[in-house]
This record gives sequence, structure tokens and C-alpha cells, in this order.
Amino acid sequence: MQKININELKSHPQNEYYFDNMEGEKWKEFLDSVNTSGIIEPIVITQDKVIVSGHQRVRAAKELCINDIMCEIRIYDDNDKITKDLLETNIRQRGTIDGSAVKQGRRYIELERIYGVYKGNHQKENPNNSVSQSELAKQNGVSVDTWNNYKKLTQLIPEVVDLVDTGIVTPTTALSIVKNLKSDEQEELIQSLDVTKKLTQKEVQQYIDKIKQLENKEPEIVEIDNTDYSSIEQKKKELKQLQEKYNSQSEKINVLNERIAIFQENSDKYKNLTSEIEKLTKDKSDIARRITAVTSISGLSIEIDFLLKEKLAPIKYSSALLEAKTDEIVQKNLSNIVYSVQRWCDEMKEYLPSEDKNNVIDMEEI
Repeated sequence: MQKININELKSHPQNEYYFDNMEGEKWKEFLDSVNTSGIIEPIVITQDKVIVSGHQRVRAAKELCINDIMCEIRIYDDNDKITKDLLETNIRQRGTIDGSAVKQGRRYIELERIYGVYKGNHQKENPNNSVSQSELAKQNGVSVDTWNNYKKLTQLIPEVVDLVDTGIVTPTTALSIVKNLKSDEQEELIQSLDVTKKLTQKEVQQYIDKIKQLENKEPEIVEIDNTDYSSIEQKKKELKQLQEKYNSQSEKINVLNERIAIFQENSDKYKNLTSEIEKLTKDKSDIARRITAVTSISGLSIEIDFLLKEKLAPIKYSSALLEAKTDEIVQKNLSNIVYSVQRWCDEMKEYLPSEDKNNVIDMEEI
């Protein structure tokens, strides 16, 4: 047991899920009691300073500016043990707990889970557990039927739970709702009734009876002519327009096909003409090359002929040759010139047809 600053204490995360805060006169009386007598019972907390029992006492201490409070620290090794103490110690401390009937149903379901009680009967899930559903109900001061009725209230949709908590719907009326209406039917009920004022069980029952009557009533089979004749006429007009458009497009396609055939024929002619032009162009190039070659060779022939007859005729140099025939340098130079000319003639003979080679004048004969 030790004193701990209240700011170090943490609320249990599920406390508000299972319990309501004290409100109204009951809360004022509790505050007066704490202010007059102090906090008699210590706060039960875990080793992590999470409150197990004493949320309302800590809340009162904060409101009355009491900074330090006596706490009993218990060591827990299992979350279920913490939850069990949260439920049972708070029920014992508060006695008959007013507030949400739905939260009471949640507490009963959680206690059954912790004690291993099967849903729907009094047997136990865990054979080693000695507590049955009837014993749990008795410990909490209610009958088994009342116990199960509170559990059923947890099946209400959240909107109906809010109405129960605010008092617009009584727990008895809520029980009737959950027993007779599915979730979607509960939503329809909320939408169909004035939920700004308290709903009587009679009003809810009338709605339930109406739902059941509709469920049991055999549906009448009525043949209904849903034919949309105006739509049919419109579709006929659209079909006619499409047919006319189709015929028009078909005529255009035929004309285009004829043009394509003409273009194809002209295309073939164009290809042939192009081929002939290419051939003529090639022949023209060949002829031009031949003309150039013949012209070039003819010019060469004329120049050589002129050179031989006019410039290099041996008769012109006969006297000089006779005078210099004993000069070795002159003779050697002349011999080199003759050899060079002979070699040029041999190379040129290679380009002549074989039958013309014999017609070439041998340089030695000059």
C-alpha cells in the first residue's frame, strides 16, 4: 500500500466500455462523501499504474484537488485476471449499478467468457471451472432469464443503444426490439418513428406487428404491361435513319472502289513508264561514257601521230645520231627513252582486242 500522485494513474482502456460515470445527484452525494470523509478504500492498480478499481474515486479526487491517494498495487500476469477484477470489484464497490443496460449485458458476456461458460446453457467450457451461468447470475443478483435478456441487448444497433442510454427507449422495449427485428429492420424503425420523444412499448409493438404482417402476407401477383411504346417508336425511327445512312455509305463505297481500280491501272502504267525511263537514263549514261572515252582516245591518237611524224621522226635526227653514236652518254639516254616508249606501247596493247595487237607499230621498227 502506498500513496501515489493521481496524475501518474491511468484509466483502464475498457472501463467506459463496461461502466458509466456517476451523474446527477448520485455524483454530488459521492463528491460530498469524499470531501467529508476522504477516500476510505484504496485504489486498486496494476504494476503499471493502470486503475482496476476506483475510477470514480480518482475522478472525485481530481475534482476536489486531492493530489495524492492511497493505492494497492497488485501484480498481474494475465489480462483476463485484470478484466475479471475490473468487473467484479467495481460491481461490489458500487452495489446496484445504474446506467446503460447494454453495458450490463457486455459485463455478463465478458464474465461468462472469463469463467468459460457456454453460451445458451448452464454448462461450462472448462471442466475445471466450478462456476456456472446460474451461479454467475446469482452472484450478480439477477435471474438467469434476466441475465440472458441483458446479454441480448448487446445485439442492438448503435442508434438504438443511444436511445436506450438516453431513456427514450426503455430496456424492456429494447428487448422487444432485439428479439423481433433484425439489424436492417431496427434501422427502419429508427427512421419511421419520432425518436425525439420517449417511445412506448405499444408504439414499438405496433411497428413490429406491421413488419411481421408484411413478412407473413403472400405477395399478390399482378401482371403489369411495362412496355414502353413511345420508346419502341423512337427506336423504329432511329433504325430507319441508320438504314438510310447505311445505303448512302454503300453507294459511296462502290464509287471509291471504282476509283481505286482506275488508280490501280494508272499506277501499273506509271510503274512501267518509270522503269523505261530508268533504263533509257542508264543507256544514256553508258553512251555518254563511251563518247567520252572514244573522244579521249581519238585525241590521244592524233597527238601521238602528230608527235611521231612531226616531232620525233628519226629522219630529223639522223645526222645528229650519226655524229653522237660514239658518245656513250647520248646513246645510253636515247636507249632509255626508247625503252620507256616501248614499255608504254606494251601497256597500251593490253587494252586492245587480240586481233588488233599485231597491227600496232613496233617501236623498234621506227
